[in-house]
Amino acid sequence: MPTFAYAARDRAGKLVEGRSRAAAEGDLRRELQGAGLMLVRAKAESARRRSVTGKVKAKDIILFTFNMHNVLDSGVPLLTGLQDMIAETRQPRLKRVLEEILESVTGGETFSQALARHPDVFDPLYVHMCEAGEQSGRLPYAMERLMQFLEWREEFRHRIKDLVTYPIVVVFALAGLVGLVVGVVFPRFAEVFERVNFELPWSTRFLLGLSDLLTTYWWACLIGMALAWALGVFLKSIPPIKMALHTAVLKVPVVGDLISMLNFGQVANSLASFVDSGIPIPSALELIEKIVPNVRVAVSVKTAREGILGGKTLA
Repeated sequence: MPTFAYAARDRAGKLVEGRSRAAAEGDLRRELQGAGLMLVRAKAESARRRSVTGKVKAKDIILFTFNMHNVLDSGVPLLTGLQDMIAETRQPRLKRVLEEILESVTGGETFSQALARHPDVFDPLYVHMCEAGEQSGRLPYAMERLMQFLEWREEFRHRIKDLVTYPIVVVFALAGLVGLVVGVVFPRFAEVFERVNFELPWSTRFLLGLSDLLTTYWWACLIGMALAWALGVFLKSIPPIKMALHTAVLKVPVVGDLISMLNFGQVANSLASFVDSGIPIPSALELIEKIVPNVRVAVSVKTAREGILGGKTLA
């Protein structure tokens, strides 16, 4: 079924542009008439032209959610709001996704069902909150809560990134300093010691030997580091080992407390947003379990959800 790029006018005479799938132009005309639009022109697009690549960033989703909330909160119909968002969006990939969502909604799907067709852009969390807003008749409010949550989540990610980046920078700086001392400074001292024929203590001889090893077999050291990194990535993919690592991180003084605080802060903030949007507590906890970074905390959330399903209270 071809996709048509069309221009139409609504009852107020406003020009509306968009894209829709239809078997023929006549079918497109009837579809638009059913939506209160009069077709002005239409042109079938080739598959190559419709193909749009690129990643939609979190800030693009946050901006769309913010604008969509303002549009819906002012009383503008969903279809008109989507048309306005398409006209205002500059991100090519997101623009194409919104056009497909508009096609789906025009074809009779709900907004959340249309969003669910694009899991690479709108995750299950986003879809479920919109679905809860639709069912409760408070979609504008759900979009507002969703916007607040997305902003908080993005800030949370930046905090985690900053928390991890600093130790990595320090480790690399120390490694560079050690490499400079072992590879440049020690060899010069070794030449001096050899000339004076001075008896060196075992610790100094060990360091000089290490320096000679690193300068001679530096390529083997690089290969060893690459293999160690690959092994670490592989081990983290094994659930029991990943669980052990995440549990151990929470026990590290200061850092563990900070990571624990950030993770449980995300749990509390997410739960408040989901429940306030109309999502039942068990379903909200199931969603939170999938988005919490630390596996140990995710298991705690799962235990709480199973307890609630078993008849216990959240506390």
